[in-house]
Amino acid sequence: MVKTTDAWSNAWTIRPLTSHSGYIYALAIDPCNTHIVYAGGEYYDRSGNWHVALFRSSDGGSEWHDISSGIDDQSRPVYALAVSQNVPNTIYAGTSAGIYKSTGGGSSWNNINCGFDTVSSLCVDSSSPETIYAGTPEGVYRSGDGGLNWKAMDPGFSLFQVSVLAADPVLASRVYAGTRGEGLFTHSTVGLEYTESPTFPQNGAILDQNSPNPFSKFCTIGYFLPVCSHISLRIYDVAGGLVRELVDQSVEAGRHAVTWDGRDESRRPVPSTVYFYRLQGAGFTMTKKMLLIR
Repeated sequence: MVKTTDAWSNAWTIRPLTSHSGYIYALAIDPCNTHIVYAGGEYYDRSGNWHVALFRSSDGGSEWHDISSGIDDQSRPVYALAVSQNVPNTIYAGTSAGIYKSTGGGSSWNNINCGFDTVSSLCVDSSSPETIYAGTPEGVYRSGDGGLNWKAMDPGFSLFQVSVLAADPVLASRVYAGTRGEGLFTHSTVGLEYTESPTFPQNGAILDQNSPNPFSKFCTIGYFLPVCSHISLRIYDVAGGLVRELVDQSVEAGRHAVTWDGRDESRRPVPSTVYFYRLQGAGFTMTKKMLLIR
C-alpha cells in the first residue's frame, strides 16, 4: 500500500503488508478513528499457492497485521470492504464467495450466507448501521438487518453489473451505483433515478440510444460490431423481466439497426413506461434506457 499525507507534493510512502506478492482491491478507514485502516485482496506464497489477503493497521498504515482468520482461502479475493458508520467494530468484506462479517474489528470473520456469490462492492447506510448494500455482477442487494436477510433492489438494477457503490454521508438513504458500461444510478427513499454517464465502447462494440426517445409507436435501435459476433438484443421491463427478444443470431461486422414496435413476445402492445434494452455478445454487455409513451 502507498500513502501520502500531502496530496499536493506527490510524495508517497510505500508500506508492505506482507512479504509475499499479491494484489490489494479494497481499502476502508474506520470513520471514528482514522488511524485504523483495512486492506483486502489476495496474495500468493513462494510455492505459488493463493491466499485471501485481509490486513488491519492501527497506526495509519505503518504496521499491518493479518486479520483473515475465518475467511477460507477459496473465498479469495476480498473485493470490497465497508465499516459501519456508528458501530466501527462491525466490518463487512465482499468476496468471491459472498459476504463475511466481523463484529470484533476484524479479530474473526463469519460468512453470513447472503445467498449470492461474487460481491464487488459494499457500503453501509450513513443513518442506519444495520442497512447494507452489496453490488454484484447481477445488480444490487439490500439488507436492513445487518446482513441476515437480503433482497434484490428494484427496478432495473438486476440487469447491470455493479462495480462500485457509495452511500451519501449526509443525505440519508441515498446510494450511488456505478455500473460496467451502463451508466450511473442513484437510489433514494423516493424511488429510482437514472443518470446517463459516458459509456465507453467495450471491445469496440457500440450501442446507440434509441430514436426517437421518447417514442409512441416505433423506435429504431442502432449498434456497431467491430467483428462478426453472435449477439442478442433484448427489451426488459423495470423489474428485469424479458419483454421482447429482437435479435439472437450471428451478425456481420459493421453498423446495424433494428426496429421495435412496442409489443411483447406475444405481439401485444406493452404499456407506457420506462424500458431497458441490452446488447450482449462475446466479451461485452451494454444496456440503455428508453421511454414509451402511448
